[in-house]
This record gives sequence, C-alpha cells and structure tokens, in this order.
Amino acid sequence: MRRFARLFGVSMAELGAWFGLMCRIDRGKELWVDVLRNAPGTDDAKRLMTRKQSRAFGTMLAMLEVA
Repeated sequence: MRRFARLFGVSMAELGAWFGLMCRIDRGKELWVDVLRNAPGTDDAKRLMTRKQSRAFGTMLAMLEVA
C-alpha cells in the first residue's frame, strides 16, 4: 500500500480511507479499522479522521451511491 500511496502522492491513511479503512496510531502502533463493515473502533476512527481522510472516505461513499 505504501508504494501506491507514494505513486499517487498521498498518505497511506488517505489512500486507506478511499477504500473504507481508517488508520489511527494507538500507543505507537498503526491500527487499521474497516469502517464499512462497522468493525470495532469504527466510531473512534470516524471521529478522529483527518480532513484528508474524511474527503477521501466521503468521495468513495458518494461513488458507491452513484453505482
């Protein structure tokens, strides 16, 4: 995933949000949460996402509605 993020010039967290995955750092470790499937930690992940993550996630949701 790092290579794709680097290729598109975005952070891994932003790229993950495009696919419904939210990343947050908990005690120095990356914690990935699948927010589309309401995995544990979804509410916290949505509340703590950055503006760029929010924009990527919202765009992905909008595209799902159109399809």
